[in-house]
Amino acid sequence: MGKPLGANAWQQLAVRSESVEIITNTGQQAVGRAIGTSADHPGLTVVTTYTANADEQWITAETEFRNTTAIALPVWVGDAMD
Repeated sequence: MGKPLGANAWQQLAVRSESVEIITNTGQQAVGRAIGTSADHPGLTVVTTYTANADEQWITAETEFRNTTAIALPVWVGDAMD
């Protein structure tokens, strides 16, 4: 897959999440994790961890992309939050 194009390219639904879990939920921090696979490449595992801290005005998203196949996968990767 090539680089997404167009004004709304960031809106593509490229990951099929299979599970969502709460890692931490305290008064100071909330951490959640979504685990799934690429819609275009089922051999690409995608794990995104979201962290919100009480003293910050933003949420941090960190994504790990893991190729579980024996071949190279041509993919465009990145995070977008709205």
